[in-house]
Amino acid sequence: MIFLIALVLTLIIVGLFSKPLRKHPIPFYFASVLISVLVVWGTWSHAAFPEWFGNWVWPVFARGALAGALFIVVMWTGALPNGSKLIKRLMPIRAQFSIIACILTLGHNIAYGKTYFTALFVNPSRLSMPTLLAAVCSLVMILIMLPLFATSFKAVRKKMKASRWKQLQRSAYLFYGLLYCHILLLAVPNAISGRAGYKLTVFVYSFVFLSYLLCRIMKAVAIKEKTAFSLQKKQAGGIICGAFMSTLILLAVISAGNSFAAREELASLQKVMEIQNSDVAVPERSAATETIPEQTAEFTASARAAESTEVPQAAGKYKDGVYTGSAEGNHGSKKDIEVAVTVDKDNILSIEIIGFRDDEEYFSPSIEGAVMIEEILTKQSPYVDAISGATETSVALIHAVSAALTQARNQ
Repeated sequence: MIFLIALVLTLIIVGLFSKPLRKHPIPFYFASVLISVLVVWGTWSHAAFPEWFGNWVWPVFARGALAGALFIVVMWTGALPNGSKLIKRLMPIRAQFSIIACILTLGHNIAYGKTYFTALFVNPSRLSMPTLLAAVCSLVMILIMLPLFATSFKAVRKKMKASRWKQLQRSAYLFYGLLYCHILLLAVPNAISGRAGYKLTVFVYSFVFLSYLLCRIMKAVAIKEKTAFSLQKKQAGGIICGAFMSTLILLAVISAGNSFAAREELASLQKVMEIQNSDVAVPERSAATETIPEQTAEFTASARAAESTEVPQAAGKYKDGVYTGSAEGNHGSKKDIEVAVTVDKDNILSIEIIGFRDDEEYFSPSIEGAVMIEEILTKQSPYVDAISGATETSVALIHAVSAALTQARNQ
């Protein structure tokens, strides 16, 4: 859905700002730089936004959706039939779109690279295999993108030989392929694990990139054989074929997701049987762990205000020991996040995430989770600021810790 919003925004820019962008691109470049700076600031500072903004506006810019949509327009412009009305509209602003997309992509990579690139080089074991491969794709894409970015400026392009410039531009095909791989590496695991909306993401991106691949090959063949007059009909068939291939990919993801759900259910049943067969008494789950309040910014604010009653901090209010709590995250399960909280002499000594089934694309237990845990231990309160771009997961961690502390509370 976020990508579709970004694509609609891109088409609006094409419809309303084609002429200004072609004649006076500098203000648009500065606006792109400003957006990138704000994305880096908001991500690094864990800025809190209203729920509607954090869910529908911020991801368009921060998660690279708008940059991706701009690259897709640039990409598809090269596949359109020469002389068509659409290519006449897009070709004059293709370089400008490419420059803006590169600026926004750099902002996205700086914002999230602080977490994921650092983990990639310092401790890659922190990252899941798909996330690690996605980070590697990002690094390679940056290396390819920077020369393309520099040579997209007219002043630079004029100083290069035409043959050399065209040869360099061919590396864009590798960039597009890596972009598709990067997206799938992040989207497919979430789609398989049942995260809402990610199956649609896999289908839409597959349709866009695979249809482009077929249409671009058809255009190259038509130019070589000088049969461009039938290109549009052939490309229509290529788009239909792309939709069919994307459907097959989606069905494969759905099948893998069903297998994943079956394994999860089996593992859950085995765990229940182990508990029933053990001699250890199982404490009753408190209401706080069974009922997860609505995960909104308003709830978090009200929770802080009610902290003195929900999680008392006065001396003698906690029982020493280790207590567990769980909360619902993006997957809709009450055990998306499970924590073990150690309490001693009314102090929160340690917090460990012992279970995590949520989205690791933007929230890693050992990275963002560690940041939040450190802040909770410093403040001795679970009610800390959520992390932008992973609001639901952050709030789920807050709820899980709060549930554990509720069990530790003296009656």
